Amino acid sequence: MNTNILRQCEALEGLADVPSSSIPLVVTSPPWGKTRTYGGHQFDFQPVASALWRVIEPHGVVCWHHQDQIEDGSESCEHCHQLLYFRRLGFRLYQTLTIICHKYKPLTRRYYRLVSQVYVLSKGAPSVARRLMIVRNANVGSKINMNFRDPDGYIGRRILRETRPIGYNGDVWQYDEDDGIWEYEVGWGRSCEDKEALKSRHGAIMPWQLAYDLIRSYSHPGKLVLDVCGGTGTTGVAALMTGRQYLLFEPWAEAIGHAKRRLANMIRKLCESVA
Repeated sequence: MNTNILRQCEALEGLADVPSSSIPLVVTSPPWGKTRTYGGHQFDFQPVASALWRVIEPHGVVCWHHQDQIEDGSESCEHCHQLLYFRRLGFRLYQTLTIICHKYKPLTRRYYRLVSQVYVLSKGAPSVARRLMIVRNANVGSKINMNFRDPDGYIGRRILRETRPIGYNGDVWQYDEDDGIWEYEVGWGRSCEDKEALKSRHGAIMPWQLAYDLIRSYSHPGKLVLDVCGGTGTTGVAALMTGRQYLLFEPWAEAIGHAKRRLANMIRKLCESVA
């Protein structure tokens, strides 16, 4: 399959041409409810989800970024319906990541929601699931025992496998304390490196840092990453930054224009860095 492609088409149209069981990773942030029109293009969730089940390779992963919108004074619960449909198709819910984006908070009668979710869905056990290690481990060299709670609730003293020193497998870095909660600063233009894209009518741009971290967590370098809602090209930019290939589908011509510029700029920066 040809890679590093940005295609102007609806998600279903693009997916129809993708071979079955050929995609190792999908990273996408589909429309959240109907709060934006996106050039008048409609997103039909169920057919797209079914097509994703067909094209994902065994042990592949779909990272589905979502947040409920307020409709008629109520949270829509759309994410619940989507998650249950994914499960009916056969996807496992490998993990739910909590995404916190810090930005300007408008005054409303509700407590402002900073939180969205990424459903990490897999077709069988994921072949790649790499937790991001960001802090140097101060306990390297010390030994660790594994204690587990017995079925009756008491803490047992059974040791799983064997006692081993920390650092034995090269884990000289440790995970953030709350590593299932990812926090990003996205206000004042920090969610996107392209000022023109930030000012575009698209508006809802997935933070590039989120796509960057998801790609590093759930794929190997050189592999293909698909985004069925390519928007202004965020997933493609992150794929280039991490040494992966991209395949993006986006029907809106205005968003395509911004995506082409962002991808070309990132390719130029990468070329300059190795020149």
